[in-house]
Amino acid sequence: LLVDLTECTFIDSSGLEVLALASWRLAADDSRRQLVVVSPRSAVRRILDLTGMDHIVTVRDSREQAAPAMNGGPPQKQQAQAWPERVSG
Repeated sequence: LLVDLTECTFIDSSGLEVLALASWRLAADDSRRQLVVVSPRSAVRRILDLTGMDHIVTVRDSREQAAPAMNGGPPQKQQAQAWPERVSG
């Protein structure tokens, strides 16, 4: 699944959660499927790097660079940890 963040200028914890959950759901359905984030601006790329999200989703600078990952290319850098359950109340 390709997520183009070309026009995204900001991402917060809610956006990071959506990316992580989508990535884990894809992998749970088929270990060969992965979420690829494309063209994040420098501020968004920095958040992805600082939070470790770049270890959960594949990040590429262009659609052309994303093509190998979309066509069953190499797996993500490392296996993601389980997402913690939400605490209610």
